[in-house]
Amino acid sequence: MLPLRIYAAHIVEGTQDRLEEFARKHRTEIVKNPDFRSKFNSMCASIGVDPLASTKGVWGALGMGDFYYELGIQMIQVCMERRATSGGLDSASEVLQVLRARRGPNAQPIEIDDMERAIKNLKDLGRSLDLISLKGKAKMIQSVPCELSEDHTKALEQATHTAYTSVPGLQEKLGWHEARAVAAVDFLVGEGMAWIDTQNDSPWPDVWFPSFFPVKG
Repeated sequence: MLPLRIYAAHIVEGTQDRLEEFARKHRTEIVKNPDFRSKFNSMCASIGVDPLASTKGVWGALGMGDFYYELGIQMIQVCMERRATSGGLDSASEVLQVLRARRGPNAQPIEIDDMERAIKNLKDLGRSLDLISLKGKAKMIQSVPCELSEDHTKALEQATHTAYTSVPGLQEKLGWHEARAVAAVDFLVGEGMAWIDTQNDSPWPDVWFPSFFPVKG
């Protein structure tokens, strides 16, 4: 993206006028090229300008506020439809595939970076989706309205490859005492993110995470 790199070097003072000039000149690339749009957003952030904060002038012409709001609503719809089978925790890349298919080939192209910005925009508007990163797994979108603690995240990470874990498994792999492992598992089951293996009559049955089930086809 040579034009963006060259122009960014000249915005030393961080003036909004220069940024608006650039946005006006490269409007088509910003709207149609996700990679260019991501770099443009990063440049805005570096000088403290929020292109979503105003609907006037060049910012209104870009339509970024409407774009991210619409994308955020579409993400909520997809995640709500998948919640019964995903437990409210979805792979960001899978949601991206669904969104691309629904939006069609003529829609503005999107990438995961756009989804991240849409989620932030939703939070600013009082709506809630969260993006979380787990070791050993790509980014996940959480649609269950709860706050995950470090213990909950570590328990999720233990299931990223096998799709399941257990109280004894958490004790063994993380060195937790029983009460700590039970508390983490109980929370995730209670929020619907994990399912208890009812066919296992062990005192500590496996708990499965539907969001980590292998994708068929």
